[in-house]
Amino acid sequence: MVLALAMEGDETIPLYLRLSQALIKAINSGQLQTGEALPSTRVLSATLSIAAVTVHRSYQDLLSRGYLETVSGRGTFVRHRIPNEAQEDNLVQLPSVALSAKEANIRWSCFAQALLSSGASLPEKPDLFASMYQSLPTREQLPLAAWRKILVKNSRLVEETSLEYTGDAFGSIRLRKAIAAYLRRARGAICDWDQIAIFSGSQPALDMVCRVLLDRNDGFAMEEPGYFGARRSIAASGAQIIAVPVDEDGIRVSDLRQLERAPKMVFVTPAHQDPTGAVLSLSRRIELLAWARDTGALIIEDDNDCEYRHGARPLSSLMAMDEDGCVIYLNTFWRTLGSLVRIGYLVLPRRLLEVFTFVKSIVERDFPVLEQAALAEFIEQGYLERHIHKAGSLYRRRLHALTHACTLHLKGSMTLTKESGGMRVLARFDSSRFSNEKIIEAACEADFPLFSTENYYMGTAPQGEFLIPFGQFDEHTIAQGVKSFAELISV
Repeated sequence: MVLALAMEGDETIPLYLRLSQALIKAINSGQLQTGEALPSTRVLSATLSIAAVTVHRSYQDLLSRGYLETVSGRGTFVRHRIPNEAQEDNLVQLPSVALSAKEANIRWSCFAQALLSSGASLPEKPDLFASMYQSLPTREQLPLAAWRKILVKNSRLVEETSLEYTGDAFGSIRLRKAIAAYLRRARGAICDWDQIAIFSGSQPALDMVCRVLLDRNDGFAMEEPGYFGARRSIAASGAQIIAVPVDEDGIRVSDLRQLERAPKMVFVTPAHQDPTGAVLSLSRRIELLAWARDTGALIIEDDNDCEYRHGARPLSSLMAMDEDGCVIYLNTFWRTLGSLVRIGYLVLPRRLLEVFTFVKSIVERDFPVLEQAALAEFIEQGYLERHIHKAGSLYRRRLHALTHACTLHLKGSMTLTKESGGMRVLARFDSSRFSNEKIIEAACEADFPLFSTENYYMGTAPQGEFLIPFGQFDEHTIAQGVKSFAELISV
């Protein structure tokens, strides 16, 4: 397929964003019709005389924004879009908009100044978010039938009182009780429902923690490497982020103790370190809690990927071991239920409840009644845990398929870390043989999903380090993808 595109425009804008703009114009003008297949990255790169990785990044950008969709084994297609839907052309002007915001004659708040001045406030590579979504369950893996049944049932049974404007700022009591019971079963947590605060996602929850507890120049420790989304929220508060290395046992608490000034808070992912996959060892957990008790610091426990374990015996949450009210627990249903349920939550130490209740009643107090009622029943009736068990078995088989294929085709070129959970695995390539650019080029041509970990690092990221999502691909697709990638990268 030959596709003629006009890519004129501001040359200060990255080439892949200019390509995105040209494709959007082609879709909106009717040049590309709904359901029409796009050329492969290899074909379009040859047609336009640009790198395949540039085309790949543009396609990922438009996939994340809803203009395109992929069909396994068939290719990339123009997605159905509602006529007159709000256009997104201005998004490609983001660098110019950000610059004008900094130069405008406006007295920005400290919050806005921190966002605009922080290198972590905006991702250098927006397509990374699209790649991140590949680690989420696909439509076929979601419990759609059960969720639809419960949603319809609760839409008929909503009590009149639940529609009144008298809701608890922390959310539905029924849902909070269901979550508390689930955490006691699944994470060994000893918490009451009144300690749980419902949010529209994990990022708003983390943002509120930062607003309430952090001042400018407060020290805030984070894992290195660590989740870049959290780093941006923390940077926006004006806090001084301190990178603390991780190893195979998780965050190195000895490095925390050696800091000249103890940070006010530390953000950790003990169940499944993001992105290395390390599990914080029991001895490190005890050591971290002791450090927090000794220094008066607070710990934010992001229970990332705690649901899916691949052969490893799960440890209870850090919160379950906390006897001093040091741990703020953060989690979401995003990894298990995807876009079906956009709900996150905090479990707060009792000494923080009064202030958080007051702040939340001002900042975010209202939630969709129906979604909360349906999710509460979904948990109460055991659907959530049955879904996690079923999906976990599927992901273990797919991880085994990936490991087997990489051992067969990429032995000596790449090593996979020992993965204990989650839906993606860390891969390290021989950087003396393969550049990051060559790895990405080969992956684009082979339609083999991987993305660099560079945004996870505050410092310089190691060359040849990539994350490979495996949860959404069947075993045959994984085997073929690895084989094709191995053939291309060895050329």
